[in-house]
Amino acid sequence: MPDSGTCSVPADQRVGALLHAVADMAAEYLDHTDDPQTPVTLNPPPSAVYQRVPLVLDGQAVALDELLEHARELMALSVRTGSANFSNQLFSGFDPIAIVGEWIAATINASMYTYEVAPAMTLVEREVIARMGRAAGWDKAEGLFTPGGSLANLMAMLLARQQMFPDVKSKGLGDASPVVFASGEAHYCIERAAVILGLGTRAVVQVPADGFGRMRVDALEHEIAKARARGGLPMMVVATSGTTVLGAYDPIDAIADIAAREKIWLHVDGAYGGSALLSRRRRPLMAGIERADSMTWCAHKMLNVPLSASVILVRQPGLLHQCNAVHAEYLYHADNDAPDLDTGEMSIQCGRRVDALKVWLAWKARGDNGMERLVERKFELASEMRRLVRERERFELLGDPDPVGGGCNTCFVYHHPSLDGLEPAARLRAIDAGTHVLRERVRLRGRVMTNYAPVYGVRAFRHVSANDKATEAELALILDEIEAVGQGLDLRPLASAARL
Repeated sequence: MPDSGTCSVPADQRVGALLHAVADMAAEYLDHTDDPQTPVTLNPPPSAVYQRVPLVLDGQAVALDELLEHARELMALSVRTGSANFSNQLFSGFDPIAIVGEWIAATINASMYTYEVAPAMTLVEREVIARMGRAAGWDKAEGLFTPGGSLANLMAMLLARQQMFPDVKSKGLGDASPVVFASGEAHYCIERAAVILGLGTRAVVQVPADGFGRMRVDALEHEIAKARARGGLPMMVVATSGTTVLGAYDPIDAIADIAAREKIWLHVDGAYGGSALLSRRRRPLMAGIERADSMTWCAHKMLNVPLSASVILVRQPGLLHQCNAVHAEYLYHADNDAPDLDTGEMSIQCGRRVDALKVWLAWKARGDNGMERLVERKFELASEMRRLVRERERFELLGDPDPVGGGCNTCFVYHHPSLDGLEPAARLRAIDAGTHVLRERVRLRGRVMTNYAPVYGVRAFRHVSANDKATEAELALILDEIEAVGQGLDLRPLASAARL
């Protein structure tokens, strides 16, 4: 009798059958995800998940067929982020060849710290980094894949600190007061990085943005002067290419002028919008990127690659090693195969996944022209979404980026009929609170999933054109759903909300 935790089928047959079964299950899931009639989410409460899947690890082994059914249930209970009706986050869609890359990476299970352990994948990563660097205008860029854009931005702050304080690794910061400047629309991870580095959130100065969500260059100059006057040491300025809410692009070239004059590290957080570099039409949004010192770029956002596929790019080779190396002799041997290709001491991680493979495969499959079409399609969909909003009388577009050349986000509010006649302040309070009410009702219906965010002090719907397969009908469905859930509602009592 075999042990209750094993299977009597020969291992070679069992693995093949298992992988074929999972491939069929994944294909079925993606086929349904591609069907616009499939709900984006079932919105299961925790109790429903526990009821449908025995999640508790009670020590008992489960038969393989039963386990696969549990996996199928878990997939069905998950949000279909690849759906064209999912516009809730800064990513959507899927690339089948990139998914294959994810599977292969898990199968070989390499760790990206030494060439000795990951010879082929080290070279794959180097080639992807080199190609992304060339897109930024850097012929000799170096870089690494990181588990998310937040960690890439953290590494950029480490680099800026290392440049300003060369002895920081051994002596620490002492009484120094470095200051980081970022737009008020920058991602929250900039403040979190300052916390992790021991600088504190007060070290991050939020520079005001203009009406389109772009950093104001005059305000940056003013804030740098203020920081110096109070004894601070301007260390780093973060320009955002594709802000989280409005999708705005900060003016890198003008910011670079100031950074060069003030001798401050210039980092571009292009986690979301960096892929504009691959479109000849959209590349001007990032004019000046070649002057930056570092850049974050997430291929899992605009390029349809599975999470996560984030990169920290550095214009000057050697700085990552200088910043992070601590010389672990037990792992990094001088007589390793090609020790100059080891990447472990360039990273703040030790074990690191093979995230580059899925990007390499996707890029090989599409080529430069295919990547350009993919990116361009998303910008086109954003313009189409904004057109649809403008055409509907009761919808109002906020921060319209089209006149200045903007990103792939569309922010808008809905003027519910019940609010007609309210005085302006009360109407604004009701719109703010009503956005939350309407969005939750839309989400619970499950047909579409889109988010909301504060824009100019009021909560607004935020649509992200991240799925290149979306059609005009699917874009319009979001507006239809908002109108549908609002029928029969009276939002006037929300005018007394005190949030604003």
